[in-house]
Amino acid sequence: LILPSDHSLTKDCNHKYGASYVYLSCLNKCIQSPCILMTKPLRHDSCKGQYKDRVFSLSNNSRLTFLIRDRRHGTYHHDNIFPCSNGNCVSYDKVCNLVDDCGDGSDEMDCTNHFQCRITKEFTPVTKVCDGQINCLDLSDECNDICGKKMIHDLWIEAFCWVLGILAVGFNIYTLPVTFKDILESKTSERFTSCTFLFLISLGDLLVGIYMSIISVFNAYYGRDYCQEQLEWLISSTCSAVGILNSFGISISVFSMTALSLIRASNISGGLQLPVPISRKKVLQNLSISATVIILSAFLSIIPWAGRFEDYFVNGLYHGSQVPLFIGTFSKSDHKKVLEAYYGRLGAVQLSWEMIRKLLSGMFSWDYEGLDHMKLQFYGNDDVCVFKYFVKAHDPQLIFVWLTHTMQIFAFLLISVAYISILRASSQNVVEVADKHTNKVLEKRSAAVQRKVTLIVSTDFASWIPFIFLCFLHTMGIFDATKYYQIFTLIINPMNSVINPLVLNSKITEIFVAPVQRKIRELKIQLLKMSPVVEPVSADIQMAENVG
Repeated sequence: LILPSDHSLTKDCNHKYGASYVYLSCLNKCIQSPCILMTKPLRHDSCKGQYKDRVFSLSNNSRLTFLIRDRRHGTYHHDNIFPCSNGNCVSYDKVCNLVDDCGDGSDEMDCTNHFQCRITKEFTPVTKVCDGQINCLDLSDECNDICGKKMIHDLWIEAFCWVLGILAVGFNIYTLPVTFKDILESKTSERFTSCTFLFLISLGDLLVGIYMSIISVFNAYYGRDYCQEQLEWLISSTCSAVGILNSFGISISVFSMTALSLIRASNISGGLQLPVPISRKKVLQNLSISATVIILSAFLSIIPWAGRFEDYFVNGLYHGSQVPLFIGTFSKSDHKKVLEAYYGRLGAVQLSWEMIRKLLSGMFSWDYEGLDHMKLQFYGNDDVCVFKYFVKAHDPQLIFVWLTHTMQIFAFLLISVAYISILRASSQNVVEVADKHTNKVLEKRSAAVQRKVTLIVSTDFASWIPFIFLCFLHTMGIFDATKYYQIFTLIINPMNSVINPLVLNSKITEIFVAPVQRKIRELKIQLLKMSPVVEPVSADIQMAENVG
């Protein structure tokens, strides 16, 4: 046996197997890996039926043992024999090698370099436990007390998801009928346009709130059992449906806000004007823009799910839990390795999912009812079934995802520029009118616009721009942002679905926020009343005390 050059140092031997593990552990060179030979001494009656040329001898502990002949060197030794509990023997290279060579598991029993699957009892390297990749058919290497997980990974994220989902649904359910009524009662083109797109923004935010609520319900339903059901959930049509719902809602909200911002900016660019009555042309124009927003949002949300584009959006195939060859989901590169082992080298052929399914069908007999081919869709990339924002340079979805990111950045820039121009135009008009008529109404209106601009622009940038920058760092391999994924997708980004109705609809603020503000003011007054009042000391009394 050739030991590593640094074998004199104590080290972690969990990545060593066979004879290397045996010798290093028995030389006390392994951290927390005891010598497996200490508990199973070689006796004279060990290895029955094996080693016919054995020579019996007394060992140094006065126990009768035997030696076997090394035919190559003509010497006798017993330092490469491991006695199994069932009486068989194996050589050291078959000890602690993740395979039950003894037949009773005793050659793997006391090893620290493996993990034994709970149901199937197979062995897998301990270094592969809780690494995010399934190695046990029963999933026990990933679903256990150490690394078992829920759909929503952290309790505080779960709490935020419930709160934001309920608030987004409640606020926007209230806003939608009110805004629809305002559309019907609109007398001017400006109000009709504003109410139309405010309705679409609320609709998008409502869909995001429904998504958050659905995810919270499924997270509570699966609980700690989610790890066992993870693959079934990720490949399910329900996961894809809620992912499409969330993406559709976000797109509607963003594109509607962009359209509304541009229309408002174009209307005010020429200065404050008298209200214009609603015209048929204006109605058709708004309806066409609204239809474009809905169609574009639906297209961007549904296209990753369309079967025709599966080679660009399907992340892998799941073949069920009954085939040991395919554990978990397999990507195209994983499938290619298996197919080349069976069919021979496939060269530089770019395999489509259809070709992979046909080649796999040729590997398995129909006597075993063939092989399942369940798709891991675009929205099944994460436990909460969201748009695949985080992509790597080799992912086939790279172009589509970054095209979407670019559209979002462009939309937010347009929103910002539009509202800045609105703010500047409003301020100029207020100054001009104030100089002539000192119109306090316009001053108040400008201040209100300014507050809305600040809130809308700051919340949009605070949520999406840092997130897209994080996506860029992840794609370039500069920073692994995986652990922040659910924080952004379940808390920071959906927060706009709660903030938007508060900013855009003053009635919600009056109903839900004003009572809270009133309670806070009342609490402050009560605290002031409860605080002790210090009476001032008169100069005469103070002087008398000093004299005394």
